[in-house]
Amino acid sequence: MIYVASAVAVLLGLANLTLGIAAGAGAPDLVPAIVLLALMGVSAYGTWNLRYWGVLTMQAVLGISIVFSALFLIAPQPLTTTLAFVVLIGLFGWIFWKLVKIMARIQMPNRPTR
Repeated sequence: MIYVASAVAVLLGLANLTLGIAAGAGAPDLVPAIVLLALMGVSAYGTWNLRYWGVLTMQAVLGISIVFSALFLIAPQPLTTTLAFVVLIGLFGWIFWKLVKIMARIQMPNRPTR
């Protein structure tokens, strides 16, 4: 599951950068896409190496993605778009739930005593 979450993080970052370039955005408009790509790369690295902060960041991104996908379903959409958002919510929700179990196994390390 860690590998799936890491792959999703990389794919989300690359998809966002690709969409930014395809939309014909200028250099200043690509900055948020590049920042998100860097964030997703760091999250994928942390998740791959079973770092608590990496898994937590991945869960935050998945949670935000689920909420925004659900909000897009409020407006009238074509059937294919609606089905795509429902599948996306189901996939991200499943990965989110599996990462909860992994986070419980990792456990936040104790701070060193002074």
